[in-house]
Amino acid sequence: KFQHIFLNDELLIKAAKENDLEVIYFILSKRSEIKEKCFKDNENLQRIVIPPSITTIGKFAFTGCVSLSEVVITSTSENY
Repeated sequence: KFQHIFLNDELLIKAAKENDLEVIYFILSKRSEIKEKCFKDNENLQRIVIPPSITTIGKFAFTGCVSLSEVVITSTSENY
């Protein structure tokens, strides 16, 4: 019933601004794409773990994320 709330872009942006890695991971795990400019200019985002469900990262998704120092890409494939 409330699944759509977790897929909301506003909640994702809010979680990123608060650097809430668990919420970011949860929301992204329900998607296959990180949209273009999704995290643009988010100065608070320091680390992100990209779940296996993500197959596409849009252009400039992390442009301006000056504090981002670590991006972890997880995969279920041995060939990744």
